[in-house]
Amino acid sequence: SATPYPRGFKCFTCEKASDNYECNRWAPDVYCPRGTRYCFSQHMMKASGESVSVTKRCVALEECLSTGCTYVRHEEYKVGT
Repeated sequence: SATPYPRGFKCFTCEKASDNYECNRWAPDVYCPRGTRYCFSQHMMKASGESVSVTKRCVALEECLSTGCTYVRHEEYKVGT
């Protein structure tokens, strides 16, 4: 199908899926709004490595400048982007 605007693109999107498999299984492939240029993924895990949630969405460059994993000590989670 035609893009809704020049250089439009699609990302798989999900909000707080239980794990990456569930996100990919049910995530709709949507055209991203103007002003976004990247597909963003965030995976929250317990310190043990067990998945807590996965979020994928369209974002602007500013939301993609920090990548890698951080440890949220007071919640005992690792967050990877």
